[in-house]
Amino acid sequence: MTVAYLFFGTRKVLSRDERIMSTLLGSLSYGYIFYALSVKQYSAMILIATIATISYLEIAIARRVDRRAGATVAAACVGLAYLNYFGMVYACVLLASLAVTLRRNRAQLRLVGLLAAVFAIAYLPIAYFLYLQLAYAPGDWQVYEIKSFVADVWSLLLFDDPTYATAAFCMLFASLLVVRIMRPETRALLWSERHRHIAAIAAAFLALMLALGMSKPIFFARYFLVVFPAVLLGLGVLTAAIFPLGRGRLAILPLAFFAYASVIQFRAIDGMQRQEWDKSVDLVLASRKPHDAVYVLGAKPDRSGFDYLREGNIDGYFYVRNIKFYEYYFKRRGAGEVAAGLRTVEPTVKSAMDIAARFRGSGTTVYVLAGHHIQYGDDALAALEAAARHVTITRLFSTIVYKLKF
Repeated sequence: MTVAYLFFGTRKVLSRDERIMSTLLGSLSYGYIFYALSVKQYSAMILIATIATISYLEIAIARRVDRRAGATVAAACVGLAYLNYFGMVYACVLLASLAVTLRRNRAQLRLVGLLAAVFAIAYLPIAYFLYLQLAYAPGDWQVYEIKSFVADVWSLLLFDDPTYATAAFCMLFASLLVVRIMRPETRALLWSERHRHIAAIAAAFLALMLALGMSKPIFFARYFLVVFPAVLLGLGVLTAAIFPLGRGRLAILPLAFFAYASVIQFRAIDGMQRQEWDKSVDLVLASRKPHDAVYVLGAKPDRSGFDYLREGNIDGYFYVRNIKFYEYYFKRRGAGEVAAGLRTVEPTVKSAMDIAARFRGSGTTVYVLAGHHIQYGDDALAALEAAARHVTITRLFSTIVYKLKF
């Protein structure tokens, strides 16, 4: 839907060449593809951010808020805010930028104020949950590895070949310098009001994120996804200006770039692995006997995720849901009785010793399912190996199956 909108829904803002270049960039962005295939809300956020950005440009260029564009911006901003709290930040940037652009026209400024009021009222029902995120999200796990962060953003924005992508980017800006000299008539196009608006909203959002990153753990590539539509839109119009399709020889360069990108993305997606919760369940069902016990490694479900978060236990916040996930996969396999009998054990030495004390010498086989990067530590595993007759560890992608024979 995002790709279709870029090509068919942007005629009022982009020329034919710009639509083609922007659509190609969007269709080959690894972030766009990955989150669509992962069925995560980020994919919907990217679509709505694209619509919001284009509608913003329609209003900013025309310098008037018409009914259709105004309603679209308001609806898109609310959608962004509900999908993601950084989407809320981007929505605020768009509305603030509209106010700055139309500040000299009081009638239009009042309409922007009306859009902002609609946005604020619609956001009120979930504003408290933003407070919870900011108040209780722990910051001690943030890693300030700027080089790694930049590399992740670069790979997510384009594709996972940073050397080639960087070389192409350098060639693009070298070509920009040549074009400014060889084709003076393109100077006005390259720094048009539309281009300034795209650059301004992207720069404003990034400045806010960098300021927030000084105190909160946000330097992760996925948190910057909401600005990808504006960045790729800017790259698209820039590429179209430098390599117009009407001049066939110049168009060979972006054609070669997109052809290479399509090969890289095909290989990356073809080899993409998903967390193998279902395969770990299949392994258990294939060998489990009726009296074997099945446990899930995680946090005790006697407290909510928010209770763990309030204590500063970020692992507990995530791992309290593990048992629900495994119940789902057992039910999908028609093993409802196994799902109903699942119990949670924590990845601690005490928990491992409790299992050992309960089943030692009983002849029972115990399965412990570990999902989403959780696992027993060396001490806990040593306690189990000392008590059990045999321990088998099967490692899958992001999941582990421990088979303990007592």
